[in-house]
Amino acid sequence: MDRAGSPHTEKLHFIEKFTRSDYDTLKYEVTVEDSGAYTATWSNTFQMRWNAGQELFEYVCQDNNFAPVLLVGQEERVDRTSVIIP
Repeated sequence: MDRAGSPHTEKLHFIEKFTRSDYDTLKYEVTVEDSGAYTATWSNTFQMRWNAGQELFEYVCQDNNFAPVLLVGQEERVDRTSVIIP
């Protein structure tokens, strides 16, 4: 589910909801239900502000994707000498 290794099972039910609150604000809500890993349903929410000319970065979760900073231009390269901590 995430790079931090949050526990989950085959019972996972993951709901994401995007709501446009006003012209330049998106409200993001997530609800996680997994009776095999958690004792109760949990949720989180936050606001995303629109900036003119900026696109929302789509992060595609892939196995062994330990260098997402390369995708947004914070680093120049990763090689065998680079330390990567998952």
